[in-house]
Amino acid sequence: MTVEPIDERKIPDSFNQFMEKHHASPRMEASMHNLWCNEISAYSLNEETKGLIRKVYAEDFRLACKYFGYCDDHEMFCHENIPDMCGSKPK
Repeated sequence: MTVEPIDERKIPDSFNQFMEKHHASPRMEASMHNLWCNEISAYSLNEETKGLIRKVYAEDFRLACKYFGYCDDHEMFCHENIPDMCGSKPK
C-alpha cells in the first residue's frame, strides 16, 4: 500500500484534488471552525506552548518538510483560505 500525503495547509483543495485524481467521489467543502473564538489562532500561543507543539508533533513537522517543503518549524501559519480563521494574526 502506498501512502500519499495531502497538504493540510491547502485543505480543502488538496483533499479534493487527491480524491479526483483517484476517481473517488467524496469532496470536502470549506471547513468549519470554532465560531465563538475568532480572535484565537496559532498567533495567540506563548513560546512555551509553541515549544511543546514542536516537541509533540516533531515527526509531523519532519514530514511536512520532506513532502511539502515546509521546513521552518517556527513558521506561524493559519488557514487564510478559511473565513475568520486567522483572527489574531498581526496585520
